[in-house]
Amino acid sequence: MEEESQKKLEDELKKRKELADKIQKDLEKVSKKAKPFKDEILKKYAKELIGITVIPPQENGKDPEILVLLEEIDEEDFEKKIKKSQELGEKIEKIGSQKIPKVKVNSTFIDQLWDACYKGRYEILKLITLSLPIHDTGWIGALKAAEIHKVQLLQKFENYIVCYVLAGSMVRGEATPDSDIDTYVVIDDTDVSRMTRREIKDKLRAIILGKAREACIQAGINNKLNVQVYILTDMWDSIKEAHPVIFTFLRDGIPLYDRGMFMPWKLLLKMGRITPTPEAIDKYMNMGTSILDNVKNKMKEIASEDPFWSTIYPSQGALMLKGLPPPDPKQTPKLLREEFVKSKLLEEKWVKVLEKNIQLRKDIEYGKIEDVDPNVVLKRIDESREYLKRLEKLFETLEKTQVKEEAKALYRDAKEDVLAALSMMDEQAGKDIIASFKKVFVDRSLAGTRYLEILKKIQELSKTYKTSRKELSSLRCEEARLSEDLFERIRIEKGKKLDKYRISCNYGDKKTAAIWLLTKHAYIIKDVSKADTSIWKFTIDKKGELRNKKKATLKEIENALNKFAGTPTKLTKHTIKSLKDILGKDMKLVVG
Repeated sequence: MEEESQKKLEDELKKRKELADKIQKDLEKVSKKAKPFKDEILKKYAKELIGITVIPPQENGKDPEILVLLEEIDEEDFEKKIKKSQELGEKIEKIGSQKIPKVKVNSTFIDQLWDACYKGRYEILKLITLSLPIHDTGWIGALKAAEIHKVQLLQKFENYIVCYVLAGSMVRGEATPDSDIDTYVVIDDTDVSRMTRREIKDKLRAIILGKAREACIQAGINNKLNVQVYILTDMWDSIKEAHPVIFTFLRDGIPLYDRGMFMPWKLLLKMGRITPTPEAIDKYMNMGTSILDNVKNKMKEIASEDPFWSTIYPSQGALMLKGLPPPDPKQTPKLLREEFVKSKLLEEKWVKVLEKNIQLRKDIEYGKIEDVDPNVVLKRIDESREYLKRLEKLFETLEKTQVKEEAKALYRDAKEDVLAALSMMDEQAGKDIIASFKKVFVDRSLAGTRYLEILKKIQELSKTYKTSRKELSSLRCEEARLSEDLFERIRIEKGKKLDKYRISCNYGDKKTAAIWLLTKHAYIIKDVSKADTSIWKFTIDKKGELRNKKKATLKEIENALNKFAGTPTKLTKHTIKSLKDILGKDMKLVVG
């Protein structure tokens, strides 16, 4: 029996699919025939036209029909409006009989469609959803998306949906192909017991919004479906309080689905039977004062914060450009005077602008100013804007100075790298250091032409300063990378390894120190077995003694070894004594 039921279900699904495929083919067939009709309607009635679509047959065995959707006739006199509507409908049907004689043509006006929705007759919506548009101003696709979304919600939450209502530009007749689709969903929360009303609203809202995106994709449109979700208890409170949004929703909304509550609300509003409570009226009367109080508070907040931070941050940035850490706001004016006013890079009046902003913030914070004069705020903003313009010029001046100093420093460091590299190769630098570099390294393929180009560029910028800090930073990184590569090639060329210059030393309780004696400087890692061990740098004097102890890093040792030319360092009795003083009397050098 179970297999038989399954087979019947599969057969039924197969028949439905075959029928849907047949209807789709019939719709496409009619849409191709309808082109002359569409062209004629567009030519004569483009202003009145909302869309033309091929709808499925309303009875089995019948052919698809053409439905022409039209704007509402603008006529106050009801009888004249009916007459004009009939005349326009007859003209359109006549064009249909001439252009596509075997296809039935119907026409409907938007107000007629809405009237059907008011009366709970939604069959036309279903037909439009299943139809194949051959001309659409954007309205048909939008209605399809809303209808698909409504059906999805009813399938999932039918017991909870009070009404699904269309609103916004589509209802007002102002929709464009790009307009958002505005809808309202009211959820019945009166019998919810297992969760709070807020929880049910948030839970269902997330699902409802997710399905809104799916509906637009299924309808084949890019418009956004905006869905406002209300719970019934909140809706009732809003009606009692005469909330303007809810009144607009009731007055203008079109129910695409109604469980029997929306239309009574709408009619009661039209009859004047939904009126605000005295409490709601008082609330609205008091809102004016409340709003003005908010304006006053916002004005205080603007006066307190905006001029202050708009001038403090750039001021701190200028001091940072000078190499100083960002100071406390209170100390900023003092440092501006010391760093810029004294050196005549900035005028005193601009520091006073900053001080006024700081003082205004302080006065508001401590309650000295209760009501802020808008004119004062505007003045502070205007002066702050002028202050920022002046700081821009200061930044330009500081930038030029920084560029000059950094360009010189970069050339000096690059030159030191080249001299160290020449020393490692036992070569002397000529008058033209760039030429010496080319001869010793580029011509012997130890360095690429790119390194030569970088050096020339650095040399040029150290004279012209026509560059930016960003470009100098980029050049520094590239020169460092190329020099490191060059030193590695030189070591390979000369068969030198970094460990060749390392001396090991045992001392204390099984401790091992690493020592490098590099002609003029010595480096000592006190205990190689510990990650946090001390690393020291010393100067080696003429006698071989280690002096001027300073903290060092592994990076410093690596840089020193990279540039070490391998010149001999004498290990004297003074050197041994220094090592014993540093490591202990039991110190023993390890060879090999």
